[in-house]
Amino acid sequence: MLDARPVIETIPGQEILSEDGVTLKVSLLLEFHVVDPKRAIRTSASFRDALYARAQVALRAAVGERTIEKVLASRADLGESLTREIAPAAEELGIKLVSIFVKDIMFPGPLKEAFSQAARARQEALAALERARGEHAALRSLSNTARMLHNNPQLFQLRLLQTAAEGGQVVVNISTPPGASVAETSDDNEG
Repeated sequence: MLDARPVIETIPGQEILSEDGVTLKVSLLLEFHVVDPKRAIRTSASFRDALYARAQVALRAAVGERTIEKVLASRADLGESLTREIAPAAEELGIKLVSIFVKDIMFPGPLKEAFSQAARARQEALAALERARGEHAALRSLSNTARMLHNNPQLFQLRLLQTAAEGGQVVVNISTPPGASVAETSDDNEG
């Protein structure tokens, strides 16, 4: 008697050559259950081994048709396409293949470091771009404000009064008239 309960089986990482000639190690999770026990026993000495082998062959073909970037970008799609591809063969074995998931994609050490550096560089570039956008927006705002104040001196006075009314600190620069000395100015104020 065969167990008809759902089974989740791991296909351990196997080394596969991608389209761009890089070796990856990819592991899968297969979710299936036996729907026809008689067919499962009659069609193969081991339906599990047969399903395992078909998944390995399909995975090798799928990864071999893609570059590393495409494998990484289409990780979920890869599992779905493998499920669609293998489901009919699984059905012939008396098995209902529910789904295949890409569990892990592993890279050789130097390649892993290169991908890590590339990802870090992308993040740093995005951060620098965001800082530049912020600085540009701030400068544009300051330029617009300066233009408005130049064209409308009353705006400056209104803003000064508004700042004072809000309890802000207002610094008034009083300069000594040309030709007057500080002592003369203070004597005039005392009398």
